[in-house]
Amino acid sequence: DVAIADVQNWNHAEMGKLADAAKKFVVIVGAGQPNIISGLVDLAVYQTGWRIPGREVSGPEYLILGPEYAPRVHDSMYGGQVTLVDWFSRPKDILVVFGAGVDLGYIIRATGQLVKNGVSFTAVRAPYQASILAWGIPASEHTVDSPDSLAELQLSHRVQLGSFGMSTYEALAAGCFPVTVGRSEDHYLSGRKLMRE
Repeated sequence: DVAIADVQNWNHAEMGKLADAAKKFVVIVGAGQPNIISGLVDLAVYQTGWRIPGREVSGPEYLILGPEYAPRVHDSMYGGQVTLVDWFSRPKDILVVFGAGVDLGYIIRATGQLVKNGVSFTAVRAPYQASILAWGIPASEHTVDSPDSLAELQLSHRVQLGSFGMSTYEALAAGCFPVTVGRSEDHYLSGRKLMRE
């Protein structure tokens, strides 16, 4: 009855096929993706940390994060319970997470600078980034192939270097400071808002 699509790049013909196959058509629009204006869509859920005027559903209460990002609650030494991120006990290496659409040459230059400056890091590679071992990354650095979730990696790192997207919000939820590269005007707008809030 309901078709749900997680939209990275809007393809009207492909989306039309999905819309025709169901009574209702819902799209989940990735962080920083442009406005979707289409008669095909019954509901669009925008993955942003705030409300954006003119978008059907947006705001922090609509961010879709897995249960592994639920706040970790601890007993406070002052009584009661608080959510703590044990940030200082995390290793000092950097988590590198570049998502879809980022030029491999850019990623190679970024990780090359980390290597050149002696910064240890853990690089996450997606299936399409299989050539990561050819990036000149020494064996001493860690690589992780296509994890089901970034939560445990983000919970065990202090800083995440990568492209803006849902992993930015996930990193924030995990207490891992994101340093991001934007690929769209929406990414830049979102990044500036996050810096101020």
